[in-house]
Amino acid sequence: MHSKTTFHWILIGFFILGLVGSLPAQNHVYVKAAPSGPQVTTTSVAWTDIPDLVLSFEQALSGYVSIAFSAEAYTGGSERMFARALINGVPASPSDVLLVTGTFRGVCTFCFVSSLDPGVFELKMQWKVDTGGTAYLGDRAMVVTSAPFYMDATAASSGPDVSTASSILSDIPDLLFDVSFTAPGYGILAVTGEAETSNNARMFVAGSVNSQEMKPSNVVFAIGAYTCTHAFTFVQEQAPSGAQSFLALWFVDTGGTAFMGDRTVTLAYSPSGALSGGLGGFRSISAPSGDFITTTSTDFIDIPDLNTVIDVPENASLAVSLTAEAFTSAGKRMFVRALVGDQPLWPSDVVFATETWYGTTRFDFVIENWPAGPFPVRVQWKVDAGGTGFMGDRNMTITGFSAPTTGVDGGRNRFLPETMALEQNYPNPFNGTTVIGYHVPEPGKASLKVFDSRGREVQTLVNEEKPAGRHQAVFHGERLPTGIYVCRLIAGSQTVSRKMLLIR
Repeated sequence: MHSKTTFHWILIGFFILGLVGSLPAQNHVYVKAAPSGPQVTTTSVAWTDIPDLVLSFEQALSGYVSIAFSAEAYTGGSERMFARALINGVPASPSDVLLVTGTFRGVCTFCFVSSLDPGVFELKMQWKVDTGGTAYLGDRAMVVTSAPFYMDATAASSGPDVSTASSILSDIPDLLFDVSFTAPGYGILAVTGEAETSNNARMFVAGSVNSQEMKPSNVVFAIGAYTCTHAFTFVQEQAPSGAQSFLALWFVDTGGTAFMGDRTVTLAYSPSGALSGGLGGFRSISAPSGDFITTTSTDFIDIPDLNTVIDVPENASLAVSLTAEAFTSAGKRMFVRALVGDQPLWPSDVVFATETWYGTTRFDFVIENWPAGPFPVRVQWKVDAGGTGFMGDRNMTITGFSAPTTGVDGGRNRFLPETMALEQNYPNPFNGTTVIGYHVPEPGKASLKVFDSRGREVQTLVNEEKPAGRHQAVFHGERLPTGIYVCRLIAGSQTVSRKMLLIR
């Protein structure tokens, strides 16, 4: 167990004064999905790159990043497929994860963790298989969340499995956060792990904040001998401001023993008004616990209780994650997809589960360059003809941030001085003081002003001649009330605006 006191200070954001003059620090999510098509295979016992899963990303401030990899995955027999995330040639934690073994049962997911200093990094997903085996991957995607004001993560040290034979909830070792929230909002806890049980017993996992169980409660995380990694996302929809203790808990059916090897937990936080205000952040919805829901539809239909409307930030990258207890009737496949508006995200239809119920599963659907505005978000499912799909506890989590104003191309910063650009203020949300970066394409008069939600001007930050290039200004909101403010940049005949969230 350990305390993440650094996250406390990150969320409070008092160190912003030391950031003036540094790179523009923002919250981002970077996404990549391989093109749908034939499966890819490997027989390599050495690490090799997974096709189509390479991207560059920027870390603006020292801290943790979470790297989620999800895929339709299996091996040809009893051999094991391993996966890892390689950042600039260095493995993230854990350094190698047993992703799946044996025949296809659905999708597998694992979240890797890395602590990075500011810079631009290349991420590669890699895989290998036991000698004599063949590993298969179908639809696959990865999500890199670099959001120091919204997210933190940790990985337990690799080593012997931890175990429990208790039928009473107890802590999963090494998966604890002590943090402080600056305002009420969403508290989200995502657990991934190599998990199995003896005697075909059920392993239950729960999330807790301040000794109160998160939603849903007591999820069946794993059943029986090891088949694949498991994942589930828990949410506290109205997490209060102030000190919080988040932890992951587990227990097992009487007479069984639960085991967990490599394991990680990601903690995400969003003020209640973040995504609804178009500022970027997280939204998480858990369906009410109860009986399994079912479908026999061969056409995509909405999964009950997993839909919402979000105010998408400008030029956003989005990830929509579905985690659920899921299986089908004999020999049939369950397909799932995610939509923003009426647009399916990538990949467009994923084989989420098959007939054997072995616990929870997760897939991350992604899209880039989505326009700003309010959009409905939902997940859908269907099943092979003649089959029935079953789904129990389930959660949909949306991650959305504006694309960085400093592009990432081939591992190099690609600043855009030839265009006018207004960067997202940092930190955002902020408490008192925030820094706003902006680009002026040519010498001339520049105006940078802040308005309240009623359109009234509250502060003029810049109103003077500026040379071409990047500049920044400091906005002091110590005497202003909590709310959404709009920063507006005018240079020549061009105007651009961004929303900011002040929390007192």
